[in-house]
Amino acid sequence: MDYATSSQCTIETGPISGAPAEFKLPAFSDTFSPDQVPLMVAKFKLRRQFIDLLGICNMRVRPDFTLLINLVNTATGWTLTVDDAIAATEREVNILRAFNIRHGVSLEVEALSTLYSSVPVDGPAECKDIKPHWNHTLDEYYKHMGWDRESDRPLLQTLRNLGLETEARDLWENP
Repeated sequence: MDYATSSQCTIETGPISGAPAEFKLPAFSDTFSPDQVPLMVAKFKLRRQFIDLLGICNMRVRPDFTLLINLVNTATGWTLTVDDAIAATEREVNILRAFNIRHGVSLEVEALSTLYSSVPVDGPAECKDIKPHWNHTLDEYYKHMGWDRESDRPLLQTLRNLGLETEARDLWENP
């Protein structure tokens, strides 16, 4: 899911173990659930993107989100909260989405590649096939992101809630 829906590269979401409580989410109990996966990808994308906003290497830094915000506050003198960080990354994710839409990237790219849609023959994902669930999984992901599944655009209300009036005007004819 992460690879297919990324706005800028692969692995936008990153590891999510141990972090659901920071985002006031239930524990991630089924890594193959077509309902849990889109929720977790949508929410944990924000964690990973916040690290990107700071210019820190995602491959080396994986502190819990609250600790990371406290480190930022200590280094800058800011009083950033978890909600502030989430709002900043929600803006970034939606700006990236708007940029891609304006430059011709459409939801057709959010298809499963042959590699990622093949059914594993062994290991923990043995015989797990995402293809029958893919459309439902994308529907759920778009719902959690506040995006329109038909047009692939962030909903007008999503953009307005994030203060992204320029993107609202660019993506919707009559905001």
